[in-house]
Amino acid sequence: MSLLYFTSPKTGTFEYNPLSGTVLNVGMQQTLNTAFTPTDNVNYTTASASVFINVLNTTQVTPTTTWNKPADITYGTALSSNQLNATSPKSGSFTYNPPPGTVLSAGQNHQLTTIFTPTDTANYKTASATALINVRTPTQKINQMITFVQGITTPSELDEGSSYELTAMLQASEKSIDEMESEPTGGMLALIANLILLLVR
Repeated sequence: MSLLYFTSPKTGTFEYNPLSGTVLNVGMQQTLNTAFTPTDNVNYTTASASVFINVLNTTQVTPTTTWNKPADITYGTALSSNQLNATSPKSGSFTYNPPPGTVLSAGQNHQLTTIFTPTDTANYKTASATALINVRTPTQKINQMITFVQGITTPSELDEGSSYELTAMLQASEKSIDEMESEPTGGMLALIANLILLLVR
């Protein structure tokens, strides 16, 4: 069936742009134009019209996405771009479930999902990806901190007399082990040690 089928109640001829037989590129909202020349050019003038047409790619490609397993988080930590950070070499947008700001319950292997909508919907399909994340309880984190401290010091080195405020200790407990390992051990070691001593008394 021809796509160039403008009609008129008057006799005459249609000229089309693009011409009949043209193969359009893939794309949305492409314009088809026509000019109508009536046979009775004494009583009627030429007329024009246009329509839009979408040309889809029947072999749309699913874009690749990459989503590395997020690091463990502690219960109470809201999901953010630190965890919801899938990427694609194609331009587009990601929608996450659960969404940013969600606080997951403590547990292992919570499933995170994302839908990627490419900007170029003519040539690429939507894509999906999943990732698993562990949500530790505070006790699990304290055990990790104890293991960390034991690995770099001996009990005799724990400064039991340090006078750090409780608030500072609690703030330190919110740091991840990776963050602690990246900081100078001088003051941080005593801070961790005091927190552990406070909890085991």
